[in-house]
Amino acid sequence: MRNPACNLCDLCKGVNTVCLWGEGPTPCDIMVIGRDPGADEDREGRPFVGGSGRLLNELLQVAGLPRENIYISNICKCRPPGNRPHTPKERNACRIYLDQEIAAVQPKVIITLGGDALEAITGQTQMMKFAGQVINFKSESTGFECQVFAAVHPSYILRNSGYKERALKHFETFGRILRGEPPVRSSVKYIIIKTIEQFRKFMVKMREQKAIVFDTETTGFDFLHDRILCYSFSWKENTAVVLPLLGYKEALIWTEKELTEINTALKEIYADPTVTWIAQNISFDAKFLKTAKIEIVGPIEDTMQLQTLCDENAADLKGLKAMADFYTDMGNYDAPLDECKIQLKIAKRKELQAAQKSRKDRIKELTKMLKMADDTTTIEIDQDIAVLEG
Repeated sequence: MRNPACNLCDLCKGVNTVCLWGEGPTPCDIMVIGRDPGADEDREGRPFVGGSGRLLNELLQVAGLPRENIYISNICKCRPPGNRPHTPKERNACRIYLDQEIAAVQPKVIITLGGDALEAITGQTQMMKFAGQVINFKSESTGFECQVFAAVHPSYILRNSGYKERALKHFETFGRILRGEPPVRSSVKYIIIKTIEQFRKFMVKMREQKAIVFDTETTGFDFLHDRILCYSFSWKENTAVVLPLLGYKEALIWTEKELTEINTALKEIYADPTVTWIAQNISFDAKFLKTAKIEIVGPIEDTMQLQTLCDENAADLKGLKAMADFYTDMGNYDAPLDECKIQLKIAKRKELQAAQKSRKDRIKELTKMLKMADDTTTIEIDQDIAVLEG
């Protein structure tokens, strides 16, 4: 347990509290783990008592978790000089103490505060990608299992106040999960255009808009050769319209005349200089539009670039999925596809296995035939097997 005489690294030099231990009930269902003590914590000998501690108390309160019912600690036990980030060597020196605390507390849920804590517990390095999510975790070394709630560190929020609203929402949702309550989800309305008459009515509505969010789904990443599968448009919160161009396996779903009408109407609306177009990584879509002879004339707003302007250091908060998870209650939007991905992987594996068996049979037959043609000839046959994706 706590070792006030610890000298496993140089952090013990010049601090008021060596090996600052966690506090809270032991055992405890919920454990909070931060990075390392700050100046206030080092002076008082308690974790999270400064500005970060006060904000943490507020976040826990939103989740319905009284601080006195939570065990709170840090991955490093001594304050680094000037609150600088600790080094891997320093973190590793403290690991024995953190493991002892976890073994004693036996938490069912660990709340990690910041990227360092998340990485120390789960090995995951993309903090913003997981912020606000609950991760199932099992230690490979000890077999210990629990759930991990990834949260933005309070000190980061104090430096970037724009994140506070989302952090409060994350903890509110986390509290609902703990209480077994269903998550609050926005009511949405999605419309799929299936007839040319629907498309015409849709275009009447589109021409009334001055700001339109759009997205494209394509058959691949090559804008010169791949094709646009569908467009998605939105000008109203929680509402979207999907315009498919191709069907299953790229089947044609419009007549040539209908497709010409659709493309002409889209060219006209994209050429309207009074319409602002909003998209995620718009340069990708714009290249496919240009190949389709569609030019964006009006102003554009790119959510990925806007996020970079808001926080250039949050490199893992630029993708659409990460931003949807972090900023909205519509995160994990591709979850319904997970089973399809599994089935597709299984199908591909079976196809590869069948192809390999066929290839082996052909190689054997070819070897036999060639040997019959000339018994004196040594033939080297390439029998490399395609590596199956795990």
